[in-house]
Amino acid sequence: MLSNIFKAPVPRDDPSFSIADWARRLLQVNPDLPLWQFSFPETPRGRSVRGLILQELVDPLEEYLQEYRPALLGAGSSESLFIHPGGDSALTASDLTSLVKSITRRYASVGVTPSTIKFSFVEFYLERFPDGYVELADILWMDYTSVRQAYDPDFRGRFAR
Repeated sequence: MLSNIFKAPVPRDDPSFSIADWARRLLQVNPDLPLWQFSFPETPRGRSVRGLILQELVDPLEEYLQEYRPALLGAGSSESLFIHPGGDSALTASDLTSLVKSITRRYASVGVTPSTIKFSFVEFYLERFPDGYVELADILWMDYTSVRQAYDPDFRGRFAR
C-alpha cells in the first residue's frame, strides 16, 4: 500500500536527512517555506525514493493516493505511484505529456508540455539564482555539465567551433 508516504514537515534544526542545496537556497530566500519530506518505498526499477515537496502538494497527493489511485487500479495492482487511467500500468512519459497538454489547453487555452513547464521553471530559477547551476542540476536530476550546456549560452559559446 502506498498511503502515508508524506511523513512530516522538514525540521529546520536537525533534519533526518540532508536537505538538498536547491532547498537550502529556497529556504534562505523564504525561511518559512513549508517543505515536507516524503519517501516512496520502491520505484519500478527497485530504488527507494526520498525527497522534499512543498506542503501545499501533500493534501492533493494524499487525496490521489487514497481516492483516485485505487479507483484507477480497480481490481488490479501496481507498485507505480501514478497509474495510467486505463488500468494497472504505470503512467508513461507520453501519457503525462498528453494529460498536461489537455489540462493546460482546457484551463489556459493553449496546450503546454511538461518540457515547456520545465524550461519556464529553469528560466525563473536562474533569474532568482544566476549562479545556481549546481542546484539546478540536482533539481532536474541532470549532471552539471549537461545543465550548463543546455541552459547557459556563455558556457555553450566556449565550446562552439
